[in-house]
Amino acid sequence: MILNRRFSRPADRAQGITFVEIMIGIAIFGLIISMLLPVLNSYLNQMRRTKTETNLRFVKMEVEKFKMHTGQYPASVQDLMVRPSDQKLGARWAGPYVEDDRILIDGWNHDIMYQRTPGQQPPYQLYSWGRGGEGSPQDEWISGWTV
Repeated sequence: MILNRRFSRPADRAQGITFVEIMIGIAIFGLIISMLLPVLNSYLNQMRRTKTETNLRFVKMEVEKFKMHTGQYPASVQDLMVRPSDQKLGARWAGPYVEDDRILIDGWNHDIMYQRTPGQQPPYQLYSWGRGGEGSPQDEWISGWTV
């Protein structure tokens, strides 16, 4: 006496997610990520630029303090951290003006550049190479005079 084979047989097909469904899910996930990456990259670059501008402002302020205390601009950014070896200059030095050397690094982990330019205006150059790093075109530089 066979009642109904349809109800008495185990299911022919196992329940679950198929390979095709998994691949479709991965493709959708990849598409979403590919749309978000440019936005995330833009956000990260803006954060790096903001950090660089903040560090440049701080270094510029400390260079001016150094000038106010000693009567001249530092020969290098190291003079902001360590008393200059020149006795006359060292006697008026009221530093350290920069205690954490991470302030001298831009948002892309490149050194902030400082160079005295005696007899010129401005009296020193203070800038970051920008995202491209050393050797990048001058239009990519972030100047301490424009922040």
